[in-house]
Amino acid sequence: LIALLMLFTMPEPKRHTIPNQVSGVDEPRRHIGGAILQVFKDYGVALAYIGRHWKVFAPMFGSLFISSLGTGAIAFQAIFFDRRFHWGPARLAGLNLIPNFILVPIGLFIGAMVAEHFTRKGRADAALLTHIIARFVGLGAIFGALMPNPWAAWALFTLMIFSDGLGGPSQNAAFQIVTPTELRGKMTAL
Repeated sequence: LIALLMLFTMPEPKRHTIPNQVSGVDEPRRHIGGAILQVFKDYGVALAYIGRHWKVFAPMFGSLFISSLGTGAIAFQAIFFDRRFHWGPARLAGLNLIPNFILVPIGLFIGAMVAEHFTRKGRADAALLTHIIARFVGLGAIFGALMPNPWAAWALFTLMIFSDGLGGPSQNAAFQIVTPTELRGKMTAL
């Protein structure tokens, strides 16, 4: 209901295109059918841009896919620990306060510091390089399910959660850096 209210009562700001970046971005439609068609057209422009620059975007979307696998692994962590080590969900939830509320913010801070360090060194790929480093930091988590000890498994899964904090913001920044201004919202949504 709020979206409909916004659609019909809030004026859309004039869109500006940057010459030689993207063409085909139109003014929004004021009726619902035209607005829906415009959404598909706008995403078509974004997807066409990705297709033209696939060498940049394929690795970035590939990394997002890998991140989704990690997120899925976290979702099944309680079941894994219960079946394998007989740790109930309450015990695991209490332990996961440490990575989620302490290590992720530390990872966010360290990731920003690393990206800024590379930027000061003149690296144009500072955000992407920081994200790649974060992926390597979390790589050990793939062995978590093979650990014979619940504490070793938990430590490796914690490393994965930390690496998400370390690399997530730099990946978002990299997407914004390589995307034309008028497509940034669509790219973030994709």
